Amino acid sequence: MGVPAIDAQLGLQGREKEMAALERVLAMARSGTSAVLVVGGEPGIGKTALLDHAAARAAGFCTAAIASGTWHSRWA
Repeated sequence: MGVPAIDAQLGLQGREKEMAALERVLAMARSGTSAVLVVGGEPGIGKTALLDHAAARAAGFCTAAIASGTWHSRWA
């Protein structure tokens, strides 16, 4: 088994599949198609880090997130 990839900016490890999905959603948004990215899972597996990465990659877009049942919104 190889060493997990590390995102130089945020230190994300082993999230290639999730980051690929994120990039597909962003590509759709850039072409004018709306999309939703849903992230869920057990506590401590890196959901918040992945969403922080998503928000950073979505600069210039309107983004919103619900975390722990609380609505968070960031208008870029």
